[in-house]
Amino acid sequence: MSTFGKLLKEERLKKNLSQVKLGEIIGVSQASIAAYERNEKIPRPHRLNKIASYFNLSPNELLGFHSPPPEIKTVHGVIRVPVMKKIAPNDPIDVPENIIEYTYIPDDGKYREGDVFILEVKGDAMEGRSRISEGDRVLVKKQDDVDSGEIAVVAVDGDEATLKRVKKTDNGDVFLYSDNAKYEPMLVRDGNAQIYGKVVQVIFEPV
Repeated sequence: MSTFGKLLKEERLKKNLSQVKLGEIIGVSQASIAAYERNEKIPRPHRLNKIASYFNLSPNELLGFHSPPPEIKTVHGVIRVPVMKKIAPNDPIDVPENIIEYTYIPDDGKYREGDVFILEVKGDAMEGRSRISEGDRVLVKKQDDVDSGEIAVVAVDGDEATLKRVKKTDNGDVFLYSDNAKYEPMLVRDGNAQIYGKVVQVIFEPV
C-alpha cells in the first residue's frame, strides 16, 4: 500500500496541481492530501473512488494494483459496478453495448458485484418528491419486482427503461408514477411492465 502516496503525488504533479488545489477539487483539506502522499493514511472508499475518477484511473491502479482481472469481486473495500445510460427492453442489463463505463462503490456488505448497476437519469420525470434530476445517477439492485411505492427501473411496451414509482392495486393492476406532477400516471396490465431493479441510492450531481 506504500505506493499509493507516491502514485498520488505523481498524478498531481502531472497536472501541475498544488496540494491545496487538489484538495479543493477533491473536497478535502491540504493537510489530508499531504497525509495521503506521506502514506500516513488512505482515503475512505468513496473518497478514493473520487480521486481515482479525477485522474482517470481505477482505485486499484491508484493503489498500485495494475490491471486487476475483472472477475475479482471485492478489492480493499470497494466493488466494481457498471454504469449505463440506457437499457433497451428485453436486453440483459450487462451487455457491453449498454455499459458506458465502470465505477467503484464502497463495499459495505449489502451487495456483491453483479447484484447492482448504476443508471444515469434522463429527463425530469422524477423531480419532486424524490428530487432526482437529469444527470443524477441511481444505484439499482437487480430484481424483477418491487413493493408498492418503491422506485423501479422499468420498461413498458418496448420502450427504453426509465425510472417510475410503482403503485400496486388490490385487483392486481399496476400504476407507474412520475414524481413530477406534470406527467400523468400510467396504468399497466397483463405484465407489460418489465422491471429491471429497485433504486436503492441516488447519487446527486454535482458530486
